[in-house]
Amino acid sequence: MNNRLKILSAAAIAIFTSCGGNKGAESMEKGESAMAVVEAAMMEGRNAARVFLSQDPTDTMAMEQKLLNARAIQSRYVNDNNHDAAMAFDTAFIHTLRAARPELAQQIETAYSPDNN
Repeated sequence: MNNRLKILSAAAIAIFTSCGGNKGAESMEKGESAMAVVEAAMMEGRNAARVFLSQDPTDTMAMEQKLLNARAIQSRYVNDNNHDAAMAFDTAFIHTLRAARPELAQQIETAYSPDNN
């Protein structure tokens, strides 16, 4: 299992277990809200990746613009200090690309790996 998927699963478990605190219903609502944000981030990640499926890979300007758009969406979660949602977006984005266009996913992962930044 991918490390990001493990971390996402652990975050989901932590959110659900934190719901059993003293505040009861309020904690449950916060946990559900946080999980909804993570799920929305996953959906946005998948949608951002789907944009690449019909894109001509030789049109580098269009490819770069699509990558910038995807990064802008992911950055909203980082700016909101919601790192679980940012990680969910990244994971869904790259997994969707890996499933449909593995060669493109590899190029993107190589270009945006921490070693290259």
